Amino acid sequence: MPRPNLNELIGDKLVLGRYRLVGQEPLGEGGWCQVWEAEDTTARSGSNAEPQRVAVKTFRDQVLRDVDPGTLAARFAKEVETFDTLGLSRFHAARCRHLSRKGFVGQLDPQQLFVNLLDFSTHSGHGARYKAERGAPSEADFSSSAGSAAAKPGRSSSSTSDLPTSEPPASSMHSNSQASHEPLGPFRQSSVLASRPKPGKAKDGRFYVVLELAVQTLEEWVQHRVESRDFVRLEEIRSVTATLAAGLAWLHSHGLCHLDIKPANIMRFGDGSWKLIDLEGAVPMWCTTKSSQLRLDCFTPLYVCPELAGAVLEDEAVLRGSTLALTGIAPSSKMDTWGAGVVILDMLAHESAFEEVRSAMAMQAMMCMDMEEDVGGIAVFEQNWYRWLVEPEPIAAAAYLTSLSSSAKLLQRCPELQDLLDRLLAKEPKFRPTAREVLEHPFLLLEREDRTARLLEVEDPPVALRPEVEESSVSNGRCSFTRLCCITFS
Repeated sequence: MPRPNLNELIGDKLVLGRYRLVGQEPLGEGGWCQVWEAEDTTARSGSNAEPQRVAVKTFRDQVLRDVDPGTLAARFAKEVETFDTLGLSRFHAARCRHLSRKGFVGQLDPQQLFVNLLDFSTHSGHGARYKAERGAPSEADFSSSAGSAAAKPGRSSSSTSDLPTSEPPASSMHSNSQASHEPLGPFRQSSVLASRPKPGKAKDGRFYVVLELAVQTLEEWVQHRVESRDFVRLEEIRSVTATLAAGLAWLHSHGLCHLDIKPANIMRFGDGSWKLIDLEGAVPMWCTTKSSQLRLDCFTPLYVCPELAGAVLEDEAVLRGSTLALTGIAPSSKMDTWGAGVVILDMLAHESAFEEVRSAMAMQAMMCMDMEEDVGGIAVFEQNWYRWLVEPEPIAAAAYLTSLSSSAKLLQRCPELQDLLDRLLAKEPKFRPTAREVLEHPFLLLEREDRTARLLEVEDPPVALRPEVEESSVSNGRCSFTRLCCITFS
């Protein structure tokens, strides 16, 4: 007999006293959680006064049954903490305004780069917004928590050098003497922590986070373009690349590594913007190889970087299936930039670029099962896939675009994109760029220079008509932007 789903269990009751689930099936489901569409019955959007649509995320029923409650509570608290660290907790609007005006990424609001946390269950049984809407502290309460990275009064900048510099360089990954390499997020400020409700179970015994509702994943968007024969254009690849690079730069500047960059974790929202999701798996980059929190379920094999693949192959306990915890390797920002390179290649290929290689290995393993039997742990074909990744032979992007001549020609006609892919897909992490370096790569800078040239051709252009370059200034014949304009173009 099939078990009832969350909607059937809740019935007419509202999640956290305000969210009504929509539909009989979840929007999506992963190994740990499922996500439901819901209506916020207390919030209205637009002139038609319809309830605001949101996404409600909770642990799957099987996870609730099989996993220790303390582990679930810790994982849930860590997810809320990550949103808090990155300045994405919208239940306190004053705090978010405080963060966004401090110039960590020029003047770009990080809430434009990541899915935002709107609400979460607390120990009181209510949602965090319940408390915030009944006496939230003012902006003045957060003025003391700006941190050393805050911009000075009157300062504005167009450079990505305004990003916090907490990302540990390779030479100091294991040093405790580099104070500037600690995470710079507001979560470290005790004055902020004291005002945040404590994450916990709702009255129905479940954990909930409420997020912005997206339209579709990048994976779904690309598939739709294939079906409509409207192939992805260069400026669209540039837009996704810029958003992804800026998001990763912000994440890395707070000392966190995402580890699972893939098209399914990049989502398009109603205003056409792209945002990064699935932040609960992010791990701190200042871990040593002995204290690393890397686990086999933190990443997707198809998008894993060569150094992680090598760590799996060298860990006998992981190969046997005795543990999911990896040893001998620490998180690094270069693991995320590899994933960004594979995402760009997927957009060009209009499919998962490496899927054919991995599928061929799976087929070969099935045909030779009498000689190579799986005895638990990581399957033979998966091990072969990891071995292919660690081979020193470089990735030739054009070799994965043979089924789509238009993309192959596009790559040939844009040497800047070819160069960026070659760098991002370098097998050796030391040759891979950081996210900050990607933001300054010619592939993205060319678009900004082209827009600047067009802007300067017009005498006294009205900035109000060009929202993507507002707060700009022209000095010595060049236009300086106080926000990353490459992220806002359509």
